[in-house]
Amino acid sequence: MLSVRDLNNDNQMDIIVANPGNDNIGVYYGYGNGSFANMIAYPTGNGSDPRVMAFGDFNNDNLTDMVSVNAITNSIGILLRQNDGSFLLTNTFSTGVPSKPQAATIDDFDNDGQLDIVVCNSQSSTIGIFLGYGNGSFQNQVTYSTGTQANPEWLASGDFNNDNRSDVAVANYFTNTIGILLGLGNGSFDTVTAYSSGDGSTPVCLTIIDITNDNFLDVVVANFAASSIIILYGLGDGTFLLGKPYSTGIQSSPQSLAIADMNNDGQLDIIVANFQSNTIGILYAFGYELFGSPTKYLTNDGSQPNSVAVTDINNDGSLDILVANYGTDSIGIFLGYNNGKFNTMITYSLEVGSKPFFINVGHFDNDNISDIVVSNSETDNIAILSHYNNGTFTTITNYSTGTRSRPYTIAIGDLNNDNQLDLAITNSGTNNILLLYGCGNGTFTDATSYPLGYDYLPYSLAITNLNQDKWMDIVIASYNADHIQTLVKMC
Repeated sequence: MLSVRDLNNDNQMDIIVANPGNDNIGVYYGYGNGSFANMIAYPTGNGSDPRVMAFGDFNNDNLTDMVSVNAITNSIGILLRQNDGSFLLTNTFSTGVPSKPQAATIDDFDNDGQLDIVVCNSQSSTIGIFLGYGNGSFQNQVTYSTGTQANPEWLASGDFNNDNRSDVAVANYFTNTIGILLGLGNGSFDTVTAYSSGDGSTPVCLTIIDITNDNFLDVVVANFAASSIIILYGLGDGTFLLGKPYSTGIQSSPQSLAIADMNNDGQLDIIVANFQSNTIGILYAFGYELFGSPTKYLTNDGSQPNSVAVTDINNDGSLDILVANYGTDSIGIFLGYNNGKFNTMITYSLEVGSKPFFINVGHFDNDNISDIVVSNSETDNIAILSHYNNGTFTTITNYSTGTRSRPYTIAIGDLNNDNQLDLAITNSGTNNILLLYGCGNGTFTDATSYPLGYDYLPYSLAITNLNQDKWMDIVIASYNADHIQTLVKMC
């Protein structure tokens, strides 16, 4: 997974990539001109296989920290930012054996003003909460069932019943359900309530948003096997009305989704990346609980699009669609006309065999024009496509994340308090967290690597201030480590 953000508070966009093959997180600090410093690799532990990262200030020092989800080692790793801009892996926290954590979300679940971490554990069919002390450390995990053999693959948090307490929604892959766990405001959760996503649907992705503009949060779900989108319409009291499924096309298999007003009519539309049918689909909203049949745009035969993003890439006031094409090792751009119509896909080729895993956009060279960054899971690098103001891009610049690093998840934040964005990457192949510090001109310093442990497979991370010391720290979740880890930034 890949992320773009200002990691070091320098107003320059940096890139963080997860390298599962190299078991590290790679950080490329941006110089603001479309170029980046060499990658700093932060090990996440041998065999950790980092996939996903998340960010927050875990120690209240106003510095961005990271958490890495390590699927193979069943753990989360905490990386706290230090005064010199580096990260220190301060703690690993077990998520249980075998738990296989897949994703993490950060929120204040006990209303004490300190950030907490919740992970979804696929193999143990639980969510696990780690309550934060505000100093970079956490309580041991307390788990809550998502259902027998539910195998949750994704989660997100929001206040579903308007009680100012954070709740959790999970996508349960094996039981074909969406699980809702209402927060009690003290760090604990009520028993899960399951809503069917349809027999054999296999939900893989969800997002929380008020899609009907009624001031109640809804849950939008992508069903891979059923080739459909379903919406759980929030009633504002913690319960939901299950809407009818909307087809994304026969055997389309949506892998990723985004939500935006694509035709400028004031209503939110749904955009999906259809992995099997090699298309991007747009479901336009026509009123409350009503979406039309998908309008499809081809991404080329065998492209297998697996990640989609929406932004105004050419600054013409119209939203455009970006897609990572896993099968053809390319980035596709559909330029929009502000009326819901799009041009034929413009293709930018990546390295042969790169297998782009994730796509994002950001202003890396301070020209107020969006550039593109993508993680290449098989060629162990990230790619930067710098943008001209006419909607085209310059030659692609690749930054290595290390041999066999397998970059997946990237988080962005100011890790060394220099006002420049830095990058943190989970490298599942090399079991480490990789950091690259931004120089403010689009380039990055050399990568710094933080090992997590043998066979950890760090999957996700987050940057936050754990200990209220004005430095950002890092929390990591590893697939095989059975615990989470923290990297606390030292003064």
